[in-house]
Amino acid sequence: METGELYKHKNGNTYQIDKDCLIQINNVWEYGISYHNIESPDLLFVRTIEDFKKSFKKVSNVLGNR
Repeated sequence: METGELYKHKNGNTYQIDKDCLIQINNVWEYGISYHNIESPDLLFVRTIEDFKKSFKKVSNVLGNR
């Protein structure tokens, strides 16, 4: 997953990848991904990479500004 790529969630909304991050789950740090809804670019979301891959499908490599 690369910064700027667009993914569609099962709910039909489109999200853009922001950057890699770390997320703490049960006192263990795991690699994650931060992303935002293209309709609300100021609201960021974070998931583990594994969870993200289960819920999203890539739709574009287009890079864009937030």
